[in-house]
Amino acid sequence: MEISAPGGQTIAPGDAGKIIVKMSTGPFTNDLFKEVKVETNDPKADLIVLTMKAKVTEMLKISPRLVNFGRMMKGQTASREISVENVSESSIRITRLEATPENLLAVQPSEPFTLKPGQSKKLTVKISTGSSGGFVGGYVNLETNLEYLPKKTVHVRVEVKEKQESAR
Repeated sequence: MEISAPGGQTIAPGDAGKIIVKMSTGPFTNDLFKEVKVETNDPKADLIVLTMKAKVTEMLKISPRLVNFGRMMKGQTASREISVENVSESSIRITRLEATPENLLAVQPSEPFTLKPGQSKKLTVKISTGSSGGFVGGYVNLETNLEYLPKKTVHVRVEVKEKQESAR
């Protein structure tokens, strides 16, 4: 959050001032609340709390936002589907798709595409666990042509086991 008070911070009694507050909506959706606390030298109001409320509307909806492959064995591969939906009133171009780390993750189709308003597309996220054990994480980035939304990120995780756990 960025706050500035143009013209300085002193306001004479009976006068008015202006506080400019800029708030990034970032990855938030639905209702977003932020508080700005203003300290004054007024003995009757030494602290004023300004509450900001924003209704954040998602333009490009990705579901799920986290792809959890659960537990897998070393050397296994698996796939999960994600849905990308344009819920805006304008076309959105996905200019680049990137899966990281490249040696473990891939996304298909990987070519850029355009979604018209209301249109959705299914993508497949594929993981190859390789020879590393433990918890492994990565992500799929979808870069867009939108200035206010340059990219959306889908997080990916898996727990890679050395060998099959025996039933107890």
